[in-house]
Amino acid sequence: MPYVAKNKILHNGTWFSIGDEVTGLNDKDADRLLHMSAVSLIMPEVAGSSTENQGYDGKDDPLSLEEFSSLTADEQREELIFLGIEQPASNKEGRIQQYTDWLNEQVKTDVNSSIS
Repeated sequence: MPYVAKNKILHNGTWFSIGDEVTGLNDKDADRLLHMSAVSLIMPEVAGSSTENQGYDGKDDPLSLEEFSSLTADEQREELIFLGIEQPASNKEGRIQQYTDWLNEQVKTDVNSSIS
């Protein structure tokens, strides 16, 4: 099935820009990227249409820290870039810290928006 990148993503060592057709996805990777809203399925009636960079929209629950930690290094980098962290750390501990910081920021944002 053809997929289009909704965000800048790194997959299997290849960068895909917004609107690029993402190739070489197995079912597991496609499901994960779809769940992250990083790609969308190209439907025949919308093939060739442009997409917007949406990043994390808050609609789906983010990965737990345990789930993030279990990802491969490339998957962690993809997730961080998808979340707007343009320079993922080069080591696992750094990437986990970046994701932890991002999760904590989401909690602060949720608390502040519920107070208003």
